[in-house]
Amino acid sequence: MKKNDILIVSNKKYGFNIAMLGFGRLASILGTNVFNFALSLYILDITGSAAAFSTIISLSIIPGLLINLLAGAFVDRHDKKKLMVSTDILSGMIVLCFVVVFGYAHNALWLFGVYVVIVGSIQAVFGLSVNASVPQIAESKDVHKVNSMLQAISSVVSIIGPIIGALLYKSIGLKPLMISNGILLIVSGIFEIFIIFKKITNNDEELLKRRY
Repeated sequence: MKKNDILIVSNKKYGFNIAMLGFGRLASILGTNVFNFALSLYILDITGSAAAFSTIISLSIIPGLLINLLAGAFVDRHDKKKLMVSTDILSGMIVLCFVVVFGYAHNALWLFGVYVVIVGSIQAVFGLSVNASVPQIAESKDVHKVNSMLQAISSVVSIIGPIIGALLYKSIGLKPLMISNGILLIVSGIFEIFIIFKKITNNDEELLKRRY
């Protein structure tokens, strides 16, 4: 990536941008975690198999681990704002498309596995983009605070996500959850469009290094 292409956020919009970033991260990870656990419960209900249940749980985790190891350079070379927006909206569209497919193949376990891997991989790229964007949209002294905020969001969601997923699955069922998750992801992507960046020049190289 050329230095001229690297973006940092305007200080004037710092608070607004951090709020949008936090909302996007919360909406994406919460919606995905809640639905993935609900999907695992659905598979347990239709198969009665603990192995099938644990397989879906594993498939929702493994893509994130692999993407985090392999996609860092890809994220660094590309516009992080575009990656955040496109991955969230794409995830939402895939979820909504899956709603239609689910109506015709509600017992196809392989299809559920493919879905979880695809959405998990896309959302892993989203997570990398969010984390890589922090030094570019936060003041130098606040980078660690923002990283801590994002980490706290992930930690809290990892605890409450399965609980919320179980409660919603039992109360409203899988299909409404699926539709809600798809809409939430798309809304999250739309909100991220309003995160404001500005270009810096080569003269700002020292400042950029301090932000990383």
